[in-house]
Amino acid sequence: MAAYIILYIFSIFLSFYTYFKENANKIPFFIFFIILGIFAGSRFNIGGSDYLVYELMYENTDKDFSDVFSPDYFLLLGTEKGYIILMSAFNYLGVDFNTFLLFLGICCSIGLYFVFTRYSNVYGVLLTIFFAKGFLYYFFTAQRQIIAMIICWLAIQFVIERKFFKFFLMVLLASFFHTSAILFIVVYFLYRVKISNKRTVVLLFISIGMGVLKIGSLIGMQISSFLPFGGEKLTGYLEEEGAGANVLNFIEMVPILFVILMNRYRIENKIKYFNLFFNLYVIFMMITFAFYDFAFIARLKGYFIIGYIVILSSLLFIPNKKSVGIGILLILIFYCFAVYTRELLVFDNGEGYLPYKSYLFKDF
Repeated sequence: MAAYIILYIFSIFLSFYTYFKENANKIPFFIFFIILGIFAGSRFNIGGSDYLVYELMYENTDKDFSDVFSPDYFLLLGTEKGYIILMSAFNYLGVDFNTFLLFLGICCSIGLYFVFTRYSNVYGVLLTIFFAKGFLYYFFTAQRQIIAMIICWLAIQFVIERKFFKFFLMVLLASFFHTSAILFIVVYFLYRVKISNKRTVVLLFISIGMGVLKIGSLIGMQISSFLPFGGEKLTGYLEEEGAGANVLNFIEMVPILFVILMNRYRIENKIKYFNLFFNLYVIFMMITFAFYDFAFIARLKGYFIIGYIVILSSLLFIPNKKSVGIGILLILIFYCFAVYTRELLVFDNGEGYLPYKSYLFKDF
């Protein structure tokens, strides 16, 4: 567990560094992301059953690219074509599975570096929050989806520049790694939509009501039936057994939402593209509550978690004095650490991520 803690401690240093220093040097941040990519990419037999599944998929993918069109192995039948092409290419080059994972880990971490530095000045804080809200799950288990998520997040730049065709192509590319990414297309049309505080509260209660009455499942099934492609795959996600309501989500997200709403006009001019990320945050919140009991949300809401991360970091800009902001940052750091360590200790009965094992280094 020591290796995970050391990484988090480094993210704390970067959080304070980017909070106090305007136009901070990004080189230390970039180096840390390379280390993060190596750490996740060199994992060996950790991350739950997904590790074995991905290993079997890779080892049973033909290097002649025939599986792209007519896969024989049962695990490849529902796998997106982009990921099969990637596996076939690396198999053709004679690369083993662990080196393949290492390549993906480094590429994804570099992509995440550009996302965080592009959309926030306190990118160290974004990283610390990401440790709590997605690093372990997406980098260690949801291998295909983290590729799709990062492609979608990089495509946000085209939303800002109002270049629909380029944005569409990026989202389409992402969907070839995880079908659910196609739903990210709605983000383009939300850029100029301003959701008032009153409407945000109404949407909150509607989403909670949908979750309580289980209306979300019916809507989800209807959405999947109208998709131009990938509908059957999304239906399969909807039909998976859910894990039940997460009370911690409610306790965490609802108070934070009201704090943000009460201080919205104080912070919206201090955050890059606040309105866009606030809209992503609202969607993330709605999906979390409306579809709480379906494994589908674990795939869909991940694309919008970037909004939650950015808006959560905006809490630092509520006070006028940085001395008060330090207190808020410390609370964030301790809370994120608690969530991060909880995930380490409970996932797969504490054996999913622990002990850390790498094919490059010794066990930690």
